[in-house]
Amino acid sequence: MNYHELFTYNPETGDLTWKARPLSHFDSYHAWRCFNGHYAGKTAGHRRSRKERNYTMGHVFIAISGGVKRKHAQAHNVIWNMVHGEVPEGMFVDHIDGVPWNNALSNLRLATPSENSMNRRTRSDNLAGIKGVGWHKSSGKYIARIVYGGKRVHLGSFDVKGLAAVAYAKAALRYHGQFARFA
Repeated sequence: MNYHELFTYNPETGDLTWKARPLSHFDSYHAWRCFNGHYAGKTAGHRRSRKERNYTMGHVFIAISGGVKRKHAQAHNVIWNMVHGEVPEGMFVDHIDGVPWNNALSNLRLATPSENSMNRRTRSDNLAGIKGVGWHKSSGKYIARIVYGGKRVHLGSFDVKGLAAVAYAKAALRYHGQFARFA
């Protein structure tokens, strides 16, 4: 699909704006007139909420009509396509800062599935509140772990949560490099 026919992109803000579309994109004059009157010149897409099933929370989704069926696309994938071409198979468009609605061009990069996972934020069910750090109930200590090469690596047990966090941060820099995330 040629997204340049549908949108203009502002690389600094990350916003996609609907363009006025030609009559040939629509089945009727009425649909063409309604679309251009309502959407042309406005920001495209909306953030999906946690309540909407089967969608990644926070990413900007755009409903693109394609004949009878409606197609949904994630804005960051549309943007990558517009600027760089197709996303290579097996790769993801990753948000460097971890904020899924920040689609500024400087915040987007290609990542493997593994690299994309490295850049995930701290899980909301993490009781320690620090990525890579957990509480080991039976020992009464904080433990630090990291996943690398598909395997969980134990980094040590600590009496102080801060020391476990430092151990994780050092390992994240070593194993995850530019994809390391500490929060």
